[in-house]
Amino acid sequence: MSFYTEIVETVQIDNENAITLKAPTYGVVQDIQSKSMAVSFGQDGKGQADLDITKMEQLTVHACVVSWSGPGFEGRPVSPENIDALPAYVIESIKPTIDRLTSPMKNKTKKS
Repeated sequence: MSFYTEIVETVQIDNENAITLKAPTYGVVQDIQSKSMAVSFGQDGKGQADLDITKMEQLTVHACVVSWSGPGFEGRPVSPENIDALPAYVIESIKPTIDRLTSPMKNKTKKS
């Protein structure tokens, strides 16, 4: 398998509706982390790092959802605003797949 081949999975929400997800690239992950973290240092040399985990999750969902189909989406295009407008249970149903697509490779699948 090429490292540049997109990894895509479709999650069936119910009998009529589905959401297609793709694994984010390294650049996308770095962008998400940059937008959800803040690091600051004072003149005394002491620093602080703040992570907004909720924002990180939201941006990850936005990055992973690439398409959807079915009457439940009312013909709306995929956009951050439309993703955020979905009922929470729809997002909860795709989280296990997003977690799998964004988790590090297992040792047994890595090539030496």
